Amino acid sequence: MDCLIKGTFTVLFLDVILGMDPYFLLIASISLVAGHNWSIFIGLEGGRGIATAFGLLIGFQMWEEILVLTVFLGIIGRLILYKDSGVWCFISFGLLPLLCFAFQEQTHIIIFSVLLGVMLISKRLMSNGDIIRKGSVKSTLLCRLVFDRDILSKTSWLERG
Repeated sequence: MDCLIKGTFTVLFLDVILGMDPYFLLIASISLVAGHNWSIFIGLEGGRGIATAFGLLIGFQMWEEILVLTVFLGIIGRLILYKDSGVWCFISFGLLPLLCFAFQEQTHIIIFSVLLGVMLISKRLMSNGDIIRKGSVKSTLLCRLVFDRDILSKTSWLERG
């Protein structure tokens, strides 16, 4: 749902069917991720926005970027080098604007990729309003940023109950 309906279908509908301006698409897409991450219907909480963001990449037909991120980070990185997908998502956020620039995407796509990275990183850092214990602010924020959890140990994080 998040990937295909919310992400891909929305961009294709606005672009192909309604023929909207590229910068309108940019604003609509970033608003879509913001609404997913900080929904007003559930108290400004929400998902991480990864599936929605991936759907937007498909909708914008960013095939080269999708291929690089999927093959090198998703398959080689996640399956062979390091099994924690949170790290590879974090690397993808930073790599996406560089890939857009390297593949000579249009200006609005490059801006979109930068804003998307800012939104997804902001969501990680804020979590869903979880309170950070005193004395562990730096380490918690670093773990949230890189691993998308509050502590370094994935096992302890999953077993926290």
